[in-house]
Amino acid sequence: MDLPADHLLAFYTALKLHYEHGRSTFGKKLLATEMGPSDAYALLAANVMYDLSRRENKSDHLFEALCLLQYVLRNSTSNFHVKLLSLKIYHLFGCQVGAQEMYDYLDIKQIQLDSMGYVHCQLLPLGGRFSGNRNVYDATLKFFTNSYKERLEYIALTYRFCTFSKMEEFMNFKERLTNSLQYVACSVEAQICDLVSCYGNITQNLSAYVAMSIEPAEDRIAWLELSDNRDLGAIIRWDPLH
Repeated sequence: MDLPADHLLAFYTALKLHYEHGRSTFGKKLLATEMGPSDAYALLAANVMYDLSRRENKSDHLFEALCLLQYVLRNSTSNFHVKLLSLKIYHLFGCQVGAQEMYDYLDIKQIQLDSMGYVHCQLLPLGGRFSGNRNVYDATLKFFTNSYKERLEYIALTYRFCTFSKMEEFMNFKERLTNSLQYVACSVEAQICDLVSCYGNITQNLSAYVAMSIEPAEDRIAWLELSDNRDLGAIIRWDPLH
């Protein structure tokens, strides 16, 4: 927004008041799985403060946005848009513990590890907590390993039940997961975590390095065929189209 800072702050205050009015009037007896009817006001308010923080290169507005988002989560525990923005802000602060808690709160599973895991996994190296990072990468890699057999079973079922119209769809899905950019990125980052976490003597560290079997000349990754399966529309935005 090309508005003066004081106008943006006034807009932020108005959005907060709209959120509070909607929550107190219509959002008191919602189910745990329902989003609050006025959550979008708070989400837009947090984005206003995020933009203002970037414009002024200050963190106080960003902290204000995070506090508002945490307040919204207390009242609307299933709003994943709020969780995603909170996760992003935690990473901007370099607070990896908070980011990890928010990632766990999102409860990303199965195919979402491929399509949405990037919101957390790509920023983990910046935090410097390599042992904790390895656990996240291992959980993601486990999905790809376990799903390989399931993908083959789905293809076999298309033959068994003569649903050949689904064959191309399953094959394309299998190809995208096999050549997933997220899978390769997590594999590489996991090895880097092992390298930088070496804290034994030189002999032990060299043995650990040899065990990794890192041979660039024998690299089997099809770099030109990698599939970017990220869901870039997962995080709601109000940026103009042009």
